[in-house]
Amino acid sequence: MPRRRQDPERPIASDGLIARRSGIWGKDKLSFLNQFLPAALHVAARIPRRVYLDLFAGPGKNVDSDVTGEEFDGAALRVVRHHATDNRERRFTDAILINKNGDDYEALTQRIDAQCASGESLVARERIQLIRGDTNLIIGEVLRAIDRFAYVLAFADPDNPSQLPWTTIQDLRTYGPTRIDLYVLFPLDMALGRMMSYNRDATEINANALTEFFGGEEWRPIAEHGRMSESRSPQMRNAILELYMSKLRGLNWPYVRLAREITRGGEQRLYKMLFATANKAAANIGLWATEQPRRDRGTLDLFEDF
Repeated sequence: MPRRRQDPERPIASDGLIARRSGIWGKDKLSFLNQFLPAALHVAARIPRRVYLDLFAGPGKNVDSDVTGEEFDGAALRVVRHHATDNRERRFTDAILINKNGDDYEALTQRIDAQCASGESLVARERIQLIRGDTNLIIGEVLRAIDRFAYVLAFADPDNPSQLPWTTIQDLRTYGPTRIDLYVLFPLDMALGRMMSYNRDATEINANALTEFFGGEEWRPIAEHGRMSESRSPQMRNAILELYMSKLRGLNWPYVRLAREITRGGEQRLYKMLFATANKAAANIGLWATEQPRRDRGTLDLFEDF
């Protein structure tokens, strides 16, 4: 089969493979995983199957091609290297990495193969499943194939709201194991706030997309209230965020928190990262990981078991 022609608009990393264009602030998004996983894998060690599920895995590398030129690993390449602080055997046993884009799928496959061949990956190659497909169409099938007693960390990092309709979030709880945590990008300032325009007609252009993203029209009164004056914009943004978090809680994720506030240069707001779990221990670890950028913390007092 001939190789796919890569998109010339996409940056190329130093390994010669296509990369994802991402500002250096993307590291802040990934830092939560760096801080959450060692403790989470420690207390989840008694669960035989521990699965990392990436709904939009991407090519595996990020390049800040517009500013610094720095490149850094995406979540998929990082997570397969993670283990509990005290024991390398306490790691994910499986990884499921989904890509709709063919170039991303091919690049990530080559990078995963290389990482496994070099011994960097702690997840065995035969336990890493790379899937080319539309997450929103196949997520139920993927989840039904996972042991119901497994621990799953699902990472949802879409490029825009239309890639992650509410039905897919619902499927995570409907078909996934009971022990499933979610780390999800909430595109508040870079997308949702703009879609809810001060102009009612402009908002209606995005109405279907907003309804699919939120799983209903609860967003409408929030947008209408915020439209009345520019001074109400912060209230509107807070209400939009709380709406989504409350809907996550309604799916029996009782512990939902803002894990990261991602900004460009520390000033321009871009998006939020939310963490949702049904487990008190995971919630405590998530709280600790959330606070790490703001203050140092010594030895963890670890929590009750999963």
